[in-house]
Amino acid sequence: MADNRSYYIHLRVQTIPIPKESGLGSFLAEEPWDGVSASATTGKITVKWSSTSGATKYTVYRSQTSGSTGSAIASGITSTSYADSSVTKGVKYYYIVTAGNASGYGPNSSQVNTTAK
Repeated sequence: MADNRSYYIHLRVQTIPIPKESGLGSFLAEEPWDGVSASATTGKITVKWSSTSGATKYTVYRSQTSGSTGSAIASGITSTSYADSSVTKGVKYYYIVTAGNASGYGPNSSQVNTTAK
């Protein structure tokens, strides 16, 4: 039997300031960060990025759609590059990197793309 009743949910959203001295989000930028690049060689795409102050780990996301974050393909990376060898020749891939530490992750990097060779 179908339930034809209407349900209403009321939400209250509140912004709570976090003091900088707390260490939470102290390295997190407010805008997407630049310094990410992707280059293709036969059978792999290498994604490189500039280190972010306070970051201890990075996650790389890959998509085949411009503007989409896609799926995480590598996480907990401590270096500033990642070689993606799960690529198909002729396919364009889009990459985003996030920087994190024990307090969490910051915003996404700017998206970069290249076509696999």
